[in-house]
Amino acid sequence: MKKNGKSEIWEEPKQFEMPTYPEIPDVGLYLEQVTKYVSRYILPMRSFSITASMISNYVKKGLIAKPVKKLYYREQIADIFVIAVSKLVLSLEDIQILLAGKKEEEPGQFYTRFCEALYSRFDQVFPGEKKRSSRQKETLSKKLSEGLPEKPEEELPENRSETPSEIPELLDWTAKTVICRMYLETLVNSIKNM
Repeated sequence: MKKNGKSEIWEEPKQFEMPTYPEIPDVGLYLEQVTKYVSRYILPMRSFSITASMISNYVKKGLIAKPVKKLYYREQIADIFVIAVSKLVLSLEDIQILLAGKKEEEPGQFYTRFCEALYSRFDQVFPGEKKRSSRQKETLSKKLSEGLPEKPEEELPENRSETPSEIPELLDWTAKTVICRMYLETLVNSIKNM
């Protein structure tokens, strides 16, 4: 990034974007492919990083499911996105608690809620010209929920319990804190480059 103007520093947060759940490949990607794919989305924000060894460590710690014949699929890649963003403000042990909330949901619902929380907080913290229009928000919300099965409340098996009420709150506060940290880092970099 060039250091010749404040406006260029503020362009970095505008580049932050996460793929929708249906956009995440479900064909099976090797570790290096996953690393490149996730990095393409998170590297515009210098705060985030992901490496093959980090992903392998997440598998060893049980944060994500083991690859199937060395291939990672949509659900695992979605978890990697959540971990890569959340580790900016949470320890791996805390992220494990956060991810426990997805066990009671259909595939993709937790990731979608996480993205919605991030974008909602992003719009609050980066207002003005960076704020998404109402139409963009509707399109994003529709896009994020495309292809996700509905979870009927009455069909919940007896041996499964509802997600503890603290998990959605943890997800929301994680999103708030990540976006606030992005704002603070952007502000500090702006001041440094004045």
